[in-house]
Amino acid sequence: MSLPLTDHAVVRYRERWRPELTPGQARAELEALVATAGPTKRKTLTGDAQVWVATTELGERIALAVRGGVCITVLASDANEAGLTDMAPDAELLAESEA
Repeated sequence: MSLPLTDHAVVRYRERWRPELTPGQARAELEALVATAGPTKRKTLTGDAQVWVATTELGERIALAVRGGVCITVLASDANEAGLTDMAPDAELLAESEA
């Protein structure tokens, strides 16, 4: 399922994961990642967005904050290491998101 991206999400993706990419390249890469991402049962620290997880071709697990069906930001790699190493998309939520 593909989700719309905010400009903020693209900026954070470049800052936190792919600083070598141009904004256009980062948007294209992030759009492809978001299309393969799945929702988890976790919420962001503020509780106002759901955490989705995508895995890159390099095996990196990238956490995305999704609110209202829009990817609003990309979490830092150290946030992933702190709690997402064992996280997998929730099958029930994934089925709901694809409906």
